[in-house]
This record gives sequence, structure tokens and C-alpha cells, in this order.
Amino acid sequence: MEQTIAEHMMELKKQFVWIIIPIVSIFIVAFAMSPLIIKSLIEYIALEANVVTLTPFEGINTSIMISGVITLVLSIPFILYSLYRFSKPALSKNVDTLIVKNILTIMLLAVFGMCFGIFIFSKMVLNTLLNYNIANPMWSINSIIKFVMVSGLAMALVMQTIIVIPTLNKMGMINIMKMKESRWIIVIFILILSAMVTPPDVVSQVFMFIPFYGSIELGMLLSKRKEEIKKC
Repeated sequence: MEQTIAEHMMELKKQFVWIIIPIVSIFIVAFAMSPLIIKSLIEYIALEANVVTLTPFEGINTSIMISGVITLVLSIPFILYSLYRFSKPALSKNVDTLIVKNILTIMLLAVFGMCFGIFIFSKMVLNTLLNYNIANPMWSINSIIKFVMVSGLAMALVMQTIIVIPTLNKMGMINIMKMKESRWIIVIFILILSAMVTPPDVVSQVFMFIPFYGSIELGMLLSKRKEEIKKC
């Protein structure tokens, strides 16, 4: 028994080393490229505003922040794969196939959501807000990049509802028919959550609500479709 535990601990240490090396490497490369990435994002968003740094440390803090987000996003495949490798011996063939399928789907949805949040959602919100300025706008680079990164991460998480809902329905943890009957509760919940993860303005909350609610509706539709296929 003690030997088995020791073997598991040794394997866990190997998986940890396998994860930490690429994480550190990704962060170093991302930090070195962060000035170029920040400039490219600002140019892409094409804001007609004075983008400034308000403190001596804002530039480097922004570089560290964006490097951390990039490291987190790019490290997720390594982390998920390491967890999968560590637990694979204890998994049945059916569960193993289901996990691999779900991991791939999760990654694809996360990439799509991240790209949508960074390149579409954040640009639409920032430029819409810019049109409502009544004075010459002067925005800090840290606040802009933080909003762009948070938008990307938020949309990556929102997209997961497309697969989470069918999975929970299959496990019997939720009931799709009851969810459909309680749409107004879902709408209120999403509105509250959208207000919590976005800046305190109606524009960004509305832009967040639309894809969030759309993902839930799509998840319920996929659940219903799978139930119909199962009955056939």
C-alpha cells in the first residue's frame, strides 16, 4: 500500500514538472512580446481616444497582466492533458472516450469564445462607449487591456455552457423542460451575472447578455436533440 502511494506521488511530481516548465517558458516569451501585443491590440481596436499611461508602473503592470492571461490560456491544454494522463489508468474505456471528446470540445469552445471576446466583443463595446463621450476621451492603457482580456476570458467561460448543459442533463443533474419553463429566472440570473463581470454601464452588460443567453439556448437545444436521438 505504501509503495503504491509512493508511486502515485512520484507520478504526480512528474506531471507537475511537465506542467511548470511550459508555463514558465510561455510566460517569459509572452512578457518579451507583450509590448508588441499591446500595441497591436490598441491599433486593432482603433480607438479615437488618447491612450495614456497614468503612473510610472502602469506599462510594466499591463505587460505582466497580459502575459499572465496568455500563460493561463495557453497552459490549460497542458494542465488538462496532465490530469487526464494521471487519472487515465483508473478510467473505463467509455469514460475515457467521453473525457477526451469533452476536453477537445471545451478547448474549441474556449478558443472561439476568447477570440470573440477579444476581437469582436471588446471592440464593439469600447467603440460604442467612445461614441457617448461628451468630452475629449483619455483612457489608460491598463484599463483598456484589462477590459479586453476580461472580455476574452468571460466569453471563453460563457461558451462552455454549450457543452455543460447537455452534460449535466445527461447526468440527470438538470431538467431541460424545467429550464425552458423557467426562462425568466435564467434571464434575470444572466442579467445579474453580466452586470457583475462587466463595467458598470448598460452597453457592455447588453453585449455580454446576448452571447451568454444564446449559449444557454444552444445548450438546451443540443440537449433536446440528443434526447430525441437517444429515443430513436
